[in-house]
Amino acid sequence: MLEEHNQQYFILKNFLQSKQTNIYSLELQLRSNLFGTKQTEDLGKGLTNCSNLKNLTLNLEQNQICDNGASYLGKSLGNCQNLKNLMISLSQNNIQDLGLANFSSGIKNLSNIQNLTLDFSQNNICDQGISTLSQAIGNFQNLENLYLNLFLNHISIKGASEIGNKLGNNRCLQYININLSGNSISDIGLFGLGSGLSKCPNLKNLNLDLICNYIGDNGAKSLGTGLGMSSNLNTLQVSLQNNKVNQQWISGFCNGLGKSQTISTLKLDLRNNAFKFYEEINDFCGGLKNCQNLKIVDFDLRKNNIESKMFIQLLAGLGSSLSLEILKLNLRENKFGDVNEQIEGFGLSLTEFRNLKEFDIDLNLCQISHQIVQNLGYILKNSNQLKKVTMDLGGCKISSEAASFLGEGLEKCQNIVYLYLGLQNNCIRKEAIIKLSKGLAKCSKLSHLMLELQHNQIDVTAIHYLGLELINCKNINVLSLILYSQSTIQYYEIFEKKTISEHIMKMKRLVIQNIKT
Repeated sequence: MLEEHNQQYFILKNFLQSKQTNIYSLELQLRSNLFGTKQTEDLGKGLTNCSNLKNLTLNLEQNQICDNGASYLGKSLGNCQNLKNLMISLSQNNIQDLGLANFSSGIKNLSNIQNLTLDFSQNNICDQGISTLSQAIGNFQNLENLYLNLFLNHISIKGASEIGNKLGNNRCLQYININLSGNSISDIGLFGLGSGLSKCPNLKNLNLDLICNYIGDNGAKSLGTGLGMSSNLNTLQVSLQNNKVNQQWISGFCNGLGKSQTISTLKLDLRNNAFKFYEEINDFCGGLKNCQNLKIVDFDLRKNNIESKMFIQLLAGLGSSLSLEILKLNLRENKFGDVNEQIEGFGLSLTEFRNLKEFDIDLNLCQISHQIVQNLGYILKNSNQLKKVTMDLGGCKISSEAASFLGEGLEKCQNIVYLYLGLQNNCIRKEAIIKLSKGLAKCSKLSHLMLELQHNQIDVTAIHYLGLELINCKNINVLSLILYSQSTIQYYEIFEKKTISEHIMKMKRLVIQNIKT
């Protein structure tokens, strides 16, 4: 009879001495034990006796396992024909192509595997080794979920293409997560990876970590072109930090991905790249409008060289995707240019962002122009289905005139329920607060409000007006207001807190309040 409970060991000797053979689930935490070939061979002999195993977790990180050890391990695992869930970490060892090839040969007949996690990060693996491993994984015809960590090895164009080609033969894979960060992969390799994986007929969720490679020189043959051919892909998440990705690459990526009729969620992490404005590219993300089922877009664009023109192009391109419901943009710490900059021919049309329900944007510490704030106000005004809005515009040098556009936009947000508006450390005066207050008063369904106005140029009459208008938001039950200003803090303490409190106490549904003056 099988032991149904999990058997866990932290010392190899204890596992070997237990001499258990009829176990169902086994976890061996053998990290940093100075294992070499001898210890790995002993481990393999112990695993050979566990032929009834269905679940195995094996942590061998930070040891001294080389090719011979990996070969012994693979051969031993090949005897565990009942395995369904396998997690192995061999990170930070000394495994090369020969060891990985022998390991792959050993496990290739594990036909019952459904969930597989393999961590070979920080070894000495090249293209040939990855080819044999990918071939073995491609043979697991019951495999549904795969996590493959190949961070910081020596994989190039051929290796990336081989992963796609070999895994593309698998008809059951639904979820794939591959970490190829810190290798030597270019756009051509990405095209091979994407076009190969697109042949997985049941692939629904794909997560690729491609940080610190050589991506961005050839936008025409991009990852999007390959993945655009996928027949069932729903969710795509790609991390491309610290590459050479620019506006031209993203345009090619989106045009390629636009061929997909199934993609519903797209997340791109593009931090620390080298963006450059191209006058001839006026659609930027316009290719996404062809993704008729695209509902969620999440772009992290922190610390690039994004300019005002590029940002407005980005909004216009994303806005053309009429199915879009959730948009998240992180543009913190970019340099947009002069706050008075006016860009001819750039603006949003009446058809854009019509179906948006959630909008989250972070422009903290960006010097943005009036025109950009006006476009943000237009999104609020035009997206009459918006329910949740998060805007961090702290430290953006926003004037009262620009902030007033947000108030005008809020007047049309009839369905908004949740609002965070960070306007701290700007140049906002009384007239903008009055506009914002009037806008908030129109948000009749608002239940959660967080408003940061500290370190502006606001007087107590504006604060009084804000409190007066908030009474009209009869459904608010969570309220957070941060209002203090160092230049007038003593004056505020005498008058403002009393004024706000008098109004707030009249809000009968209020459950949580946080008023900082």
